[in-house]
Amino acid sequence: MFLATYRAYATTQEVLDQLVTSYGCVLSSWDEIGGDQEQRGTVISSILGTWLDHYPEDFFQPPEFPCLKTLLAYVGLLVPGSDLEQRAWLLLSRLRHLEPAEPEAGGEEDWG
Repeated sequence: MFLATYRAYATTQEVLDQLVTSYGCVLSSWDEIGGDQEQRGTVISSILGTWLDHYPEDFFQPPEFPCLKTLLAYVGLLVPGSDLEQRAWLLLSRLRHLEPAEPEAGGEEDWG
């Protein structure tokens, strides 16, 4: 429900920053209470995976895609080589292809 409604009061970057910051703190303390890396990775992967799968348009911020790159950096540290990391790279590739190309001289814009 949250991922469907947060845009009314926050940006994608604000939510992502808060999530990464919050989980960063939780991840640090999780070791102290005996949590393991796999368990941590599963929790954050589930949240981020749901976001990528159901709301990929949240990450369409051409030309640099800062939120998706933040997500990729975080996931690369948390669960490198994971399915989630691969899906995020695939989304970045797809979104880059959606960027409007530079108009040709005297031609129309190419959105494909």
